[in-house]
Amino acid sequence: MPHDDHIPALPDGADEILALLYHGEPIAKRGIADALHISAPTLNARLSTLEDAGLIVAAGHRQSTGGRRALTYAFNYRRHCAIGVTIRSTEIVCIAVDLDGVTIDERRTTIAAHADVTFYGRAARIIDDFAEQVAAAGTPPLGVGLAVPTHINTANSLDYAAIAERITLPVTATERYCAYALAELRARPALRDAVCLFLGNHIGSAVLQDGRPHTGAVEHMPLDPDGPRCECGNAGCLNVYCSSANLTEEGESLPGFFGVLEQGEIHHRDRMRDWLHSLAHAIVDIRAVFAADVLLCGPIAGFLDDAEIAHLDRLVAGHPAASRTAAGDDGGTAAPRIARGRVRRLSGRRRRRLRDRARPSARARAAVLNTARTRRRGRCPYSRHRTGRTTFDCLQCCHATARTSSLRDAPRTVLHRRRRRRRRLGPAPR
Repeated sequence: MPHDDHIPALPDGADEILALLYHGEPIAKRGIADALHISAPTLNARLSTLEDAGLIVAAGHRQSTGGRRALTYAFNYRRHCAIGVTIRSTEIVCIAVDLDGVTIDERRTTIAAHADVTFYGRAARIIDDFAEQVAAAGTPPLGVGLAVPTHINTANSLDYAAIAERITLPVTATERYCAYALAELRARPALRDAVCLFLGNHIGSAVLQDGRPHTGAVEHMPLDPDGPRCECGNAGCLNVYCSSANLTEEGESLPGFFGVLEQGEIHHRDRMRDWLHSLAHAIVDIRAVFAADVLLCGPIAGFLDDAEIAHLDRLVAGHPAASRTAAGDDGGTAAPRIARGRVRRLSGRRRRRLRDRARPSARARAAVLNTARTRRRGRCPYSRHRTGRTTFDCLQCCHATARTSSLRDAPRTVLHRRRRRRRRLGPAPR
């Protein structure tokens, strides 16, 4: 890829300056000299070399304390970037992050994954095109990281070595959930031992031991030998009980599910209760072997609020295995915790906004709650449905509205199919 990323040989001690600026805030020359105990002429020469190489930049002036304002320096996180690639069954996701781990660009390309040479060439071209786009924007990439899946699906049968040899940049392959654990470790520098559970369409896991990630297979831990069959061939695995398919209905999104859950819909509450009990069962089994923190990551974890995490803690605390302690960061002991992951974590405001967006309208909620009054009148109080429908038809319609995240999702639900079928057949007889 045509870009000039030549870095000259750095003088002795320059790496100490880079480490100080990388892990800290912008600092003036006097602060650097005091922290590293070097003279002003030596510091000026090293800063000049680092600034010419593009590794540090001037970050502005500090506030004046009575004299001339001091110029501060900061690490140039946009000097280079890294590209992470995930190949799924129906798309290729490319993400470029700078040297501080901040996302600077992202592209999703829809393409069906096939284990053949043609797909390998197309995938490599998609990745190279994205790298050229990022380099043209002024942040040349250092390399590509391929996230290799371990769960059973179409993307798992691909030859990632064949894709890597067709990519122009250097490629490093990492197991997908180990890469996620590394990102969590970067967000929590003091974290040493933990089990990361990725909660989504599939359940994934990775184990952090002494700050190093290891591939886990917790998702195929059996919870019920007589349970439904998992894709791995066994029965009653965690992957069967705690994936998003056990929460959402047909055509329902996760924001839609949690939005209706807040309204107290009985079927959604039952599914959420069973899901929390299954996850608590798995965490107790994990703690029986490995007394460590459990980090809940992934799409489902982003929608769990503090009350649901506290309820999960109470379910786990009732088992003897939960009383074990783990080594703390200071060498002492501490009780293992259950926490949400910090990578792409939804803020409380964002989580509430997504849930509120999925809530049904006030009229739809009134139509569901005012059942007795509806039966007396024999008609639906929802103004759009004053077409002679019976109480049963109206309540089915309003429940269907409450169970969907948007009107766009409504035609895919079973209840709305019933609505359309009733409209074709005409109003129900009184």
